[in-house]
Amino acid sequence: MRFVHLLLLGLFVGLLMWLKDILNLNKRGSTTTKHTLEVRIVEVEAERGFPVYDIKERRYKYPRLVSVGNPYNNVTGTYFRVVPGNYTEEEFFTYKQSQLPKAECPDGRLVYDRSRLLFHDEFGIELIIMLSFAHWLHMNCYEVHTISTVGTEPLYYFSDSHTIIDVPRQSIPDNYSCCPLNTIHVPQLPEKFWSPNYKELYHNRLLVFEKPLLLISNKYQREWNKNPVNYLPTGVLVTLLELLTPHYTVVYNRPTGTIVLDGSEVFDLQEKQAVKQHGGILFEDLQEKTELQVGSEIPFNLFQMWVYANAVNYIAVQGGNSIFAAHLAGKGAKVAVLLKQGREIHVNSMNVWYSRFSGANVTSFTRSESLIDFVASSFIPAPDYPSGRP
Repeated sequence: MRFVHLLLLGLFVGLLMWLKDILNLNKRGSTTTKHTLEVRIVEVEAERGFPVYDIKERRYKYPRLVSVGNPYNNVTGTYFRVVPGNYTEEEFFTYKQSQLPKAECPDGRLVYDRSRLLFHDEFGIELIIMLSFAHWLHMNCYEVHTISTVGTEPLYYFSDSHTIIDVPRQSIPDNYSCCPLNTIHVPQLPEKFWSPNYKELYHNRLLVFEKPLLLISNKYQREWNKNPVNYLPTGVLVTLLELLTPHYTVVYNRPTGTIVLDGSEVFDLQEKQAVKQHGGILFEDLQEKTELQVGSEIPFNLFQMWVYANAVNYIAVQGGNSIFAAHLAGKGAKVAVLLKQGREIHVNSMNVWYSRFSGANVTSFTRSESLIDFVASSFIPAPDYPSGRP
């Protein structure tokens, strides 16, 4: 009889616990969480519906992720399922921006001595000297008003006001007076230079491939009033593609007429047909295809940030190419840089402090052969990221 009593008591307690779980599940299931990039482990269903393109309205609609309780998930404590959403790209971007670290300014924002920061020298130099300093000001409770060239709006999303000037990039005497650094060729980057978390902000579900995405960023232009030096020749590109395409989706980017020029003459390397023949995707082809898919033009720099933010590893060359990749790569990603000539060699900046931009592992090489060997040993196999998610 005692055994029967204990058995009935156990069944009663189990029933109460079951009812409690059901009530908690329903309670948590009614809570709506906006679409978020932070859901990593439990995103399988969300992958299938993220985003949905509405042909009639000619825009993407992002699904909402509604939480349903899951006490057995010791990572996040929550599962998510997709329900129909109706969010524009701008609303989604605004939400992602709201999730980034913010400055706590209980006394309001301060006014920096120079009320407006102006810089329109070389692109890579601007990323370090003005953009990183402007972001430091923003995160330390200063008002930030910035001025730069066409296409820089996605870079300065945090600026209180960003003004565009339609002029070529050029060195002018007052350029460096905006910021407490007058050269990027230093052995250590001062503390007042913090880069934004572009990786988290611009990562997207629009550019996801079957294999992880790798970005090759090249240039072929006059350098220091001399012939091109820091570039990946066609033969090197073919070797890299033969190594990488079995493991990665490789996008090749060598901008020509789509960027604001800085006075350096751009030449034709005549390599793009070979890139396509060996399995690479040209950046401009990918942009054209994506624009057809979304039904509207996409600004070049914005699309660059979408593509770079989705890549898991990078190969670049000296200059703005490598600096931009280092800003977008993200923690733990590898950035291999061909650096044949440049003052970066003497201060070893790429290997010492380029990692500060996003937490990527940046390694430079003065010889193409050394870069190829590094890629063969360090980039293969590709990182095992689900659906291309870094």
